[in-house]
Amino acid sequence: MKQFFILIHLLLCCITEIKSSLENCGKVKSNFLFPHPHPSKSMKRYLAELHSLPFMVRLTLDMSYGGIMYIHQCSGTLMPNGLANYSNVVLTSAHCLLFDDDFYHTKGMVYAKFGLNYLGTSSNSTISLKSNNYFVHPYFLTWYTEAFDIAIVKFSTPVLFTSNIQPICLPPSRNYQRDFRECYTAGWGKIGDINNRHWKFLSQMRLRVIPCEPWTKATSTLQPICADGRINGRYIFDGDSGSPLFCLVNNTWIQYAILASTFPPYKPVKEIRFAAVWNYLTWIETFI
Repeated sequence: MKQFFILIHLLLCCITEIKSSLENCGKVKSNFLFPHPHPSKSMKRYLAELHSLPFMVRLTLDMSYGGIMYIHQCSGTLMPNGLANYSNVVLTSAHCLLFDDDFYHTKGMVYAKFGLNYLGTSSNSTISLKSNNYFVHPYFLTWYTEAFDIAIVKFSTPVLFTSNIQPICLPPSRNYQRDFRECYTAGWGKIGDINNRHWKFLSQMRLRVIPCEPWTKATSTLQPICADGRINGRYIFDGDSGSPLFCLVNNTWIQYAILASTFPPYKPVKEIRFAAVWNYLTWIETFI
């Protein structure tokens, strides 16, 4: 009988922890700055309020290749990993962790900053970790397209959730009902030259999700998510790779996709392609 009650207690603890982990992701902070209501200004990029996007992670990859050190700057998101109070898994794009077309170089070191807003300084609420334990989707190495542009970084030390560091929610299944009515992206992409005093701050932008142009490639069954490049394209820059496409659903942030490519500000862009997260949920779960 005693063993029976112990078993019931353990089951209840597990259920409570799972429920808690679901409740702890995608929280909308009270200081989140919604865009300007005027249509001509609502799709422009603007600075995020301090700690209003607690799931955003700044990633820097140091990588030696041919005796030369290369550095990639990207964004990522802290993911829930089934535990109530902490996580050690970050989601980003695959091309952030590779050197051009060479997929077989020695792994570099990923430096991550959690709870960061301004690149110039770190506050007491910022946590810095490093890891060379990262995983690029194996099909990206074959196709090298946006369809599989997804990667996972795992850290040996988990990050404790605080008011300034929290995970974003992922779609629970591929068949999850999608809601693109209010979607955003965010990152540390250069929103101007170095003389622009705002370029080191985390910034955000509302996205207009549109149907993607049909693909003729073998990966056509894994359709990406597209944003209107004619409206949003000129505001996506280097440093934004790995940034999330996240949408407000029932007062919760759901990450639907990962930014797969950036563009020069002078290049006309018809659509911005994001790798749809729900295509890779089974693969992601192997690392959680």
